[in-house]
Amino acid sequence: MPPNDSLVAQCVAHASGGPVHVLLTSQEAEYIPGCNMAFRKVALKSIGGFDPQFHVAGDDVDVCWRLQQAGWTLGFCPAAVVWHHRRNSVRAYWKQQSGYGKAEAMLERKWPEKYTVAGQARWSGRVYTNGLSYIG
Repeated sequence: MPPNDSLVAQCVAHASGGPVHVLLTSQEAEYIPGCNMAFRKVALKSIGGFDPQFHVAGDDVDVCWRLQQAGWTLGFCPAAVVWHHRRNSVRAYWKQQSGYGKAEAMLERKWPEKYTVAGQARWSGRVYTNGLSYIG
């Protein structure tokens, strides 16, 4: 998070629902958030690029799953850093989270085998968050 972000953006950065990565090993990912991904052109071309039905969110998850289904692997570099500005208002954050929810439903319809009966994504790797502990 850029150090000059507003207080609201700082709060949003520490809220749940932000971008996280899912690692299979220290160098191979199962999923990489769209705000911090790069692909070889040949890999994206081999799967027909991004699925246009995911125009709000979910495109990153779908493309990762499709690349893996086609036999590609997703490399992970912990040294890569992205300065990502977060939503600067509660309304914008709410709208983003609403879009994430709609995209999650679309992903579940397209990839039912990737979800549990309860509708939770089923990951093979370990989900990494920002490392903060929340005590309720």
